[in-house]
Amino acid sequence: MNALTKTEPRPFDAAETVALDYETTGFHPRSGARFFAFSLTWTDTGYTEVWRENGAVRFYFDEAETGRMQLGADDYWQRLADFWKSPCGMVAHNLKFEWEFTRAAGLEVNPRKILHDTMIMSQYVDNLCPKHALDYLFNRFHGKVDWIYEIDKEVEHAAKILGTYDKIPEDIMFRYQLADGIRGALLYRTFWPHVVPSTEYFNEIELIKATAKMEDRGFMLDKEQAKLLMLRMQKELIENNDKAQEIVGRFINLNSEKQLKHFLFEELGLPRTETTDKRDIVKIDHPIVDCVLKSRAYTKGVAIIRGYMEMAEAGVVHPSIITNRAGTGRESSENPNVQNVAKEIKAGTKYTVPARRCFRARPGYVLLLADYAGIEMRLAVQGTGDARLMTMCRKDFDFHDACARAFYGDRYTDEKDKDMKKALRSRAKNARFAMLYGAGLEQTALTLGLTVEEVRAGYERDKKDFPEFYQLMDDCTRHAKRDGHITTFFGRKLRVPLDRPYAATDYLIQGSAAALFKHAQVAVDKYFSSIDGCHILIPVHDELVMEIKRGIDLDEICRNVKQLMVDRPEITVKLDVEFSVSTYTWDAKNEYKPDSDL
Repeated sequence: MNALTKTEPRPFDAAETVALDYETTGFHPRSGARFFAFSLTWTDTGYTEVWRENGAVRFYFDEAETGRMQLGADDYWQRLADFWKSPCGMVAHNLKFEWEFTRAAGLEVNPRKILHDTMIMSQYVDNLCPKHALDYLFNRFHGKVDWIYEIDKEVEHAAKILGTYDKIPEDIMFRYQLADGIRGALLYRTFWPHVVPSTEYFNEIELIKATAKMEDRGFMLDKEQAKLLMLRMQKELIENNDKAQEIVGRFINLNSEKQLKHFLFEELGLPRTETTDKRDIVKIDHPIVDCVLKSRAYTKGVAIIRGYMEMAEAGVVHPSIITNRAGTGRESSENPNVQNVAKEIKAGTKYTVPARRCFRARPGYVLLLADYAGIEMRLAVQGTGDARLMTMCRKDFDFHDACARAFYGDRYTDEKDKDMKKALRSRAKNARFAMLYGAGLEQTALTLGLTVEEVRAGYERDKKDFPEFYQLMDDCTRHAKRDGHITTFFGRKLRVPLDRPYAATDYLIQGSAAALFKHAQVAVDKYFSSIDGCHILIPVHDELVMEIKRGIDLDEICRNVKQLMVDRPEITVKLDVEFSVSTYTWDAKNEYKPDSDL
């Protein structure tokens, strides 16, 4: 019999890459889920082995079964252990999933084993692909295969009836696993030759490992603070509804667009706006608007805080961190979304939900936060390539202060209230990036809280002072129209939507910032792996939230973390990192400078 079709397990060779796929009883081992079967597909030939935890194994070649064996459970685990210990390459679709189950099972991984992820590959090949699911990608690049389509439907139907995949009959699951193995192997062969630059891709693979540790660690929830915040907002909502009823003369559902439109535009006869979303409703001059904004903010806030409490496992929230889903390569998170955990004060927002007070350091630890200082502005300066701006950047020139002066004039320069001045500067910062990323005058006016005429005048003043930024926008847009993509400072090509070429500057800066931050996370994770009591909890935009055991020298930690975050040869502008420390909740942080007292 041909060596590729023999009815016994095939040896693992260092020169080969094998696609691995687990079948599990749930989505995460923390919830008690386990994998009960796995498949191994050799990417060079498509030869596949499908194993069940009871020791049953079947062999396939050219989509046909070539043999089967009934071994024992020990053989099942031994085969998997041998695979992970071997030097052969491994590829999965959504590597983080397989990686988390592998770690939970305590399997030893060969440190020389090269890992691949066809989902990350897909994102590198086409960052604007509408989906990166295994079945969608296979159909897109290889066409619909009838038997695979039918087995997908059969398994989907069986799962609805039986609940979990381990209850589906083995004969059905064997064919389903064969289909997944073939799809993963073919997508690897399709994508891998087009993954450029591979150095950035492999950093994404390392980031998956670091992210798995963050998710396992989780962020401790302060239940008492969460309850107090939720009760306060609920009380405010009751009082707000009473106030709205006084204004309107009857009860009105402030969260109902239909009822609001009827009251504002039909009963009061006010000028119509397209929607009652915040962008439109703030243009309406009526006291009910304030009630609407408050109701929406706190109704959403109560739901968010309640969600934190429901998601907490033994008092700890374990968010799912998505390392590369956005078109720019930026990270995101869900269950819960830790990227939008609101601060106490937010520029341009009257009713904020200070949700950061719901998260705290574990007893015996402090929170250490490392935030890139003005990273997007610095990367914009690098994008211009202008010597004058580079020099200003090295001298820590405050570009956002200059923007505030251009748009607010004396209102900003003469402002004595520090908090108000800070808020104006923050709005100017947001406006600067809104313009860089393609916002028009009306959107910029809304961001700044000014009229379009005031913004137009400020726009001309700012353009006179910093023409290089406007030239950068023009250059990026022109390149996107010509090439269909931009190239980040790290060499990654990002497609830009054809109908939004003005977004090219956004893709350049955000894409470069994403790569920089990912390198920082991987470097800091490796550094922390040698220190007991140091953990990365979550990445939030351009800030690392870390948990450090009390008694560890924070000065040394900060100096080393800063060096790891700013030392990147691809970045030619001066980078800086600002630190803050909290001994209790996330919101109660204080600035921290190395070599100073806590």
